[in-house]
Amino acid sequence: MGKNNQARRAAKAKQRKSGHRPAHQAPGRGDRFGLTDREVAAGCFDLAARRVLAGDDDTATAAIGRLAKLPSGVVDAEIERTLRSRLVVLWDNGWQPAEIVRHVRRDRSPAAGRLTAAVVLADHAGRRPDTLDPAWAAQVAAVRAGVVPQAADTAMGWFSGWCDHEGVDRAGNLTVAVAVMAALFGVGPLAELIPPPGRGRHRVGGPAGVRTDARDLPRVRALLAQAESTTFPAEAEAFTAKAHELMTRYAIDQAVLAVGDPDEQPASRRMPLDDPYVDAKSYLLQVGAERNRCRAVFDGRYALSTVVGFRPDLHAAELLFTSLLVQAQVALTGEARNAPAGARTRGRSFRSSFLVAYATRVGERLAEITQVVLDTVEAETHRSALPVLAARRSEVDDTVDTMFGHTIEHSPLNTRWDGYGAMRGKLAGDHAQLAFADLTQATAS
Repeated sequence: MGKNNQARRAAKAKQRKSGHRPAHQAPGRGDRFGLTDREVAAGCFDLAARRVLAGDDDTATAAIGRLAKLPSGVVDAEIERTLRSRLVVLWDNGWQPAEIVRHVRRDRSPAAGRLTAAVVLADHAGRRPDTLDPAWAAQVAAVRAGVVPQAADTAMGWFSGWCDHEGVDRAGNLTVAVAVMAALFGVGPLAELIPPPGRGRHRVGGPAGVRTDARDLPRVRALLAQAESTTFPAEAEAFTAKAHELMTRYAIDQAVLAVGDPDEQPASRRMPLDDPYVDAKSYLLQVGAERNRCRAVFDGRYALSTVVGFRPDLHAAELLFTSLLVQAQVALTGEARNAPAGARTRGRSFRSSFLVAYATRVGERLAEITQVVLDTVEAETHRSALPVLAARRSEVDDTVDTMFGHTIEHSPLNTRWDGYGAMRGKLAGDHAQLAFADLTQATAS
């Protein structure tokens, strides 16, 4: 080989190593098949994400390695474009900002959740506020508040800022981006509860503001807060019962007043349920929802429950579930603290069975309280509220059937049943010896 040829080959090798191309080569035409770097980056990113989703880690790793060798600016721009494009598809398929961030964090990793939050903010950087429903805008604000500042809310150039903040190597950042894309590829559609960006600010059947008497809601919140803070189970039950009484009476009054009002329609809201014992928690929510004239439909794929009902009832169900869950956790902590050596109070089957039995017993007590309230209203007004409530229940059932088809609520008993845990859970929720008059006296003291 001549000296000139050797020199030319050495120069080309040096250019390839440095990432520079000779002047006669078209920009972005470094692939041997004639593809631009952008096209190669798009193909590798898509391939890596889909192979992660399929469990083919070797191919995914090879594709990520190829991405790492391409010019970073080209790859970053393609990652930004692809992730944002996928989010837009999910917005049109019922997903909400807070839900998708939670799902990716839960499905993949905290780092993937942080990157998804950055994608959400980038997607909303150029959106006009008047195109967002208030509830949607509130979720975006909550996502922004939970993100450690890594870059300004910009539609472009944000991925490199996120990478700088994470402080890991290039391959690690690309791996997280691929994991996010895999998670976004892997989700199916959800029922649309809030209009996505561009569909206006009016919500149909969504979680609009609740018309709640300003005198009652603070009292309900205060009672539930007292129930959560007390260390005495009987006292917690009394506070919870009184709160349920107030919300039930308010809901009945609202139902009677709204008879014939075409604007009164069932609404819906989705509630996340976090590990551990998601099935048992979903059952607790289902019981509380039913006792507040709502229905809850659990989606185990994403650990989300959709609660459907009229707005006062929805609000009551959400408040009550939150309080009961806190009380159940306190009771479980007490079981572990007071158990003798060798007791199985920390086992998964014990705790799951405890929560299911607790929910069942609480549901029975709430039904008793609701019946007392109905009897009281009938005695005061000389008319029954049952026909109005039955009509509302029918509307709620029709809404659920429209959203989900003829859904059968699931059984929570997907783990091994622990009889001792069930007994202790029933005792935790069993203070039926408290008469209704005693509840009023207990909460007044």
